[in-house]
Amino acid sequence: LERIDMSNETPDQYEICATWLAGEPARLANDSSSPYRLILSKGIPTEAGVYCFQTDNEYYVGETKNLQKRLNQYANAGMVDHPVKEYTNRTIQRKIYEALKSNKSVKLSYCVSAVIVCNGKTFKTLDFKEKYHRTLVESLKVSTRPDEQKSWNKQHQKS
Repeated sequence: LERIDMSNETPDQYEICATWLAGEPARLANDSSSPYRLILSKGIPTEAGVYCFQTDNEYYVGETKNLQKRLNQYANAGMVDHPVKEYTNRTIQRKIYEALKSNKSVKLSYCVSAVIVCNGKTFKTLDFKEKYHRTLVESLKVSTRPDEQKSWNKQHQKS
């Protein structure tokens, strides 16, 4: 067993820098055929990324291969037949709908690029085509939320 003395080494400092863009706030569609239908931001890219819905005290963070397609699944959750994501789609759609009905603003932000910085220099550009890169940024977004904010994500709720 060889022991390496690193006491004289300066430890590297790594940071993740993610650029978050603001989408338009969510709105009710007022569609009588589907009362929960929502209108989400126009112009959302079809790129892979991470997204966040947020009210004053609640939030939901997710990641996807195609932001536009994923967000449309929330807007039309009752109309899209996708058994794997159906429960999550309808749950988040209902949360957004209830917040809007209570006159709360539901803001959308999304991220399509991030880098890892080491000692102040770009070390690696994250490739959002890779799920683990998106998950890294998703986890960063969740971990930097204020403690008083409640997560709509089941896996992020504190017990």
